[in-house]
Amino acid sequence: MPTLFTLLAAGLAAACLLMLVVWMVAVRVRNAGIVDVAWAASFPVLVGLYAWLAAGWPPRTALVVVMVALWSVRLTWHLSRRVWSHHPVEDSRYAALRRDHAPGADRWFFWFFQAQAVAAVGLSLPMALARLGADPALASGPVATVLQDILSVAIYLGIASTILHW
Repeated sequence: MPTLFTLLAAGLAAACLLMLVVWMVAVRVRNAGIVDVAWAASFPVLVGLYAWLAAGWPPRTALVVVMVALWSVRLTWHLSRRVWSHHPVEDSRYAALRRDHAPGADRWFFWFFQAQAVAAVGLSLPMALARLGADPALASGPVATVLQDILSVAIYLGIASTILHW
């Protein structure tokens, strides 16, 4: 039986590969907004990978896969309609990022897309735990605490930096 580390490593590899392909498409169509669609669509891929790699109780697996797939399909549909309704005009958030990181915006977006892959894998942690038969609530406490600590330090440093530059 695979470990949690094995599942998450496989998930990260799959998500990074997916985001690489999406980034190549985004460069070709000049629209980084498709990362939102790919991010939402990545969850059934991750959960399906976890279900394939780890043994677990089949009814629980089916329930998790169906719930994640339904949520993901709804979100992917909503985001894809939003992105493609404006195409070829890029969403204003991504257009601003493209301007801010010119002339190397495509290279910057590559890393941004990879960060989305990491975020998707992090958010899929409860699903990986469920597949391993562990209680996902056990991981939420430590994960939430670490994220809260990181966010607190980032906010503190952001405020301190703003005050020092004032």
